Amino acid sequence: MVQLLMERLKQRVLLCDGGTGTLIQARNWDIDRDFMGLENCSEVLVITRPDFIEEVHHSYLEAGADCVETNTFGANRVVLAEFGLENRCYEINHRAATIARITA
Repeated sequence: MVQLLMERLKQRVLLCDGGTGTLIQARNWDIDRDFMGLENCSEVLVITRPDFIEEVHHSYLEAGADCVETNTFGANRVVLAEFGLENRCYEINHRAATIARITA
């Protein structure tokens, strides 16, 4: 996978997806159901709403993006500890990567 990426980068500039946070903020969410009661912890959407994360990836690919990133901007132990989720750091990152790979 890395080799393929490097080969494509030798040919041209690749366009990555856009602001996932913007699309998240544009939605009307049920904080308890969609965010497990953890307002502003968008990383949990890979657990509670993988369908939405897939939809975001698809929308950027359909708009012309060459690749998508994971929804893991704050998915590290320090940030997740603010929400009591530090022990789920690996799970959240793994799910986010799996969704991105399946979608792309």
